[in-house]
Amino acid sequence: MNERLRIVTRRILESLARILIREGVKLAPITEILRKAYVDAAIEEIQCEGGTVTASRISTMTGLSRKSVTSLRCQPPESTDLSLVYGIDYGDLITHWVSSSDFVDPVGKPRDLEVGPGNGTFSDLVERRLGRNDVEHILNTLQKADNVGFTQDGRVRLNKRAWVTVADAPLQLADTVVSGLHTTEKILRDRNLAKILCCRTVYTSNIDPTKVDPARQSIRRKIKQFTREVDDYLAAVGSETRKPLRNHEGHELQRVGVGIYYFEIEK
Repeated sequence: MNERLRIVTRRILESLARILIREGVKLAPITEILRKAYVDAAIEEIQCEGGTVTASRISTMTGLSRKSVTSLRCQPPESTDLSLVYGIDYGDLITHWVSSSDFVDPVGKPRDLEVGPGNGTFSDLVERRLGRNDVEHILNTLQKADNVGFTQDGRVRLNKRAWVTVADAPLQLADTVVSGLHTTEKILRDRNLAKILCCRTVYTSNIDPTKVDPARQSIRRKIKQFTREVDDYLAAVGSETRKPLRNHEGHELQRVGVGIYYFEIEK
């Protein structure tokens, strides 16, 4: 491993380790996940090259013994259900609110919804889109993120058309970084994807200390504005029914979107 890759890997793992430690996760299960990830990645690389997948070839690529490779390949596949990470898919709920004819007014503006029960109510939206009935919990979370408020007559009003992760949801925040890493890996594998997938970083290493707080606030406003514009666009091109999403390669997609975050890195 070259020095640059070693430093980047260490920084990624240190950040991940801090999240895992706070969640009470020990090293042993993470080691097993990493071993399985190496095997799965090697299999994918071999298949992309049109080669034959064998334990010997995987062993050579990963450094694992052939016995370990065989054992790991026999394990059931890991779940890719994003609901296990996000829990409740608030973003999808809001997207349906702003795109479904049952929940917008004649000019396409999201209606203020009665809590429910009944057709076209917030309870109806939650049950129809999420298949859940814990409406009070969902409302409290949306209020906490300032996504919704209440009118004087008690109806639920949508304040923000984009779901912004609340600060006490570290796994959801981490998933934004995972999406960035996944995008970067795909671009590195196929440079042509750089025309389709965007992965950009803009930063400065020389900022006046007195300008840090104003910069934070200004960037926050710009991110919120851009997020709103993207969400409006996705709502406009979205579908009222769940349909399989596929990219130009024919692979089924779980989500399409943009992940944005402001960062500060200490020396």
